[in-house]
This record gives sequence, C-alpha cells and structure tokens, in this order.
Amino acid sequence: MKKLLVVFVLSLSIISCSSDDDNPPVEGNLNASYELKIGGTLISSNNDIPLGMLLDANSVATQVSVLERENAFMMLFTQIPTSLGEIKQLDNDDDVLIALTGSKIADYQENGEAVVIDAGTMTRDANDKVSFTGTFVYNGITFTTTGFIKSDGMKNH
Repeated sequence: MKKLLVVFVLSLSIISCSSDDDNPPVEGNLNASYELKIGGTLISSNNDIPLGMLLDANSVATQVSVLERENAFMMLFTQIPTSLGEIKQLDNDDDVLIALTGSKIADYQENGEAVVIDAGTMTRDANDKVSFTGTFVYNGITFTTTGFIKSDGMKNH
C-alpha cells in the first residue's frame, strides 16, 4: 500500500507540474476524457479534464491519471500498455493496476483507502486510449469494473 501512496503522490505532482521541469513538452491536447463503471452503473465520466502522465527516460508514458479536484476523485492507470492492441494483465505484484480514490467511490472504500483493481486486463485500444475491464472485492463482494482514459496527449507515448 505504501508503493500505491507513492504512485498517487507522483501522479498529483505530474498533474500540477510547472513549466520549468526537465521533461520534454508533450504535444497535443493534454485534456482527457474518461469513464468509470462499477457493476454496469456509470460512476463517473468527464469529457474535458487535465491528463496526468509519467514518462520514462524514452518519453514513453508509464502511467496516466485523471483528477477531478472539485469532486476529490482520481483514477490512475499504472504500467500502461504502449503498443497499439497490447493487452496487459492487471496484477498488483507487477504494479499493473488501476487505482481509484475519492468521494465518487466512497461506497466502495474501506477506511478511505484507494480501491485497487488488480484482476482483469488493460488494453491499448488506440494511440490515444487505454481501457480496462477488471474486478475488485469489497466487504466480500466482487465488483466488475470497466473504464478508459482517452487523450491526444497519450499519442506517441
């Protein structure tokens, strides 16, 4: 869980980076659209929200996130697929996961901890889109989840 907290902090700092950082600029629209469904019910979506990205030394995105400050909601994809059509198995041991936190998913959080979706798959559907289908367990009940993050900012990363 400590590693997940570090990932959240990094994502928050990526979203709020200033222009004086050493990373090369990312071309294209840095806003994103996203959707999250739990048990087939739409929990959250937005068509114009800032995209957070962590790039490796080769300017390849290793994680992407969206953060709604006014709703205190964040969705983070770690170790995202980089090739078109690539599918990765969600696995917390390999840090390939989806993490959710905030008021919009409070009904699924235990003691305010992040919901971690670490069973299922994450797919690079297009150069600008990563989606997932997965499950998590809360109070002994398994919930099915689906969602995506889409942004021009992810193209060529």
